[in-house]
Amino acid sequence: MLRSPGYMTRALNAIRSVVAHDLLFSMATASSSRKLKEYREGNSKLLLALGVDPASAMASHLLSLLNTPWQKGQLAHVCMGHACVCGGFLTSSARYECVLQISKMLQQVIFGSLPPVPIMARWTKVAATTAWFALGCIIHRFLPKVARFEFLYCLVFVVSGVVLVRKPCPKPN
Repeated sequence: MLRSPGYMTRALNAIRSVVAHDLLFSMATASSSRKLKEYREGNSKLLLALGVDPASAMASHLLSLLNTPWQKGQLAHVCMGHACVCGGFLTSSARYECVLQISKMLQQVIFGSLPPVPIMARWTKVAATTAWFALGCIIHRFLPKVARFEFLYCLVFVVSGVVLVRKPCPKPN
């Protein structure tokens, strides 16, 4: 399915819509910095369990942008103010800029390299594919949301197309 013609284009277009719809953007309080460090440590452990180095630049940026517990279903960013990686205070539309950055980062992390297709005769060698799907599902259940959005968009498009094609026949005089 991921390698079918046109699927990745539709999925990549769905990413920004999913992030824009789902993102909770809030400002940090004085007591939230300790919690954010705990959340980052927990999310780093999830990345390590999936074989991703949390010290890499991309993973570190992702951990800074999505800085709430990833087990929760909703994407969330707690902005730390002027020093935040989202750059929210540098623009007049902080949430929109954060949506753009998170969309770009998730596109690079999840869809940057597709999982290898496991060979049917070697069903025991599916670790890389399983890790890719797990990563997409662990980060705020992002991959199922993109798939659901893309499926519903295509369903509406097909239904709309059918409705447009099926015009009532004119009545004979």
